[in-house]
Parts: sequence; structure tokens; C-alpha cells
Amino acid sequence: MEKELGSITRQEWIAFRWVEIPPTMGDDGERSFRSDGRRTPDEALAAMEEWDMTAEERDIEPDNEKGMVQ
Repeated sequence: MEKELGSITRQEWIAFRWVEIPPTMGDDGERSFRSDGRRTPDEALAAMEEWDMTAEERDIEPDNEKGMVQ
């Protein structure tokens, strides 16, 4: 699965490891990532904390996206 950074939901960020896709020449779009397998429980916890700490930088209210990771 490939997505732009702004399209990745909190649940997806926590559930999957993401690898950034290097931009191609002339690509002025948003950073893109591809999923690289599911995270371990420890990785998921770290990703959840990272997501919540950086929500302000992305102009997202962290409480609006909390919920179960499927």
C-alpha cells in the first residue's frame, strides 16, 4: 500500500511500518510512503506515542483520531 503522508491515518501509522519513497525528479508533491509489514506491539506503542507527539506539527487534533487499531 502506498500513500501520501497526509493520507495515512493514525490507525494505519500505528499498525504498519512505513518506508519513505524517494521523490522523483520534478515531484513537488507531498512525501509518499509504502507500508512494510505490521509492527510488533512494542513498535506500535512507540509509533502511537510518536504520532500523538507530532500531531500539532501536522495540524491534527490527536483526540479526534484515537480509537482501536485493527
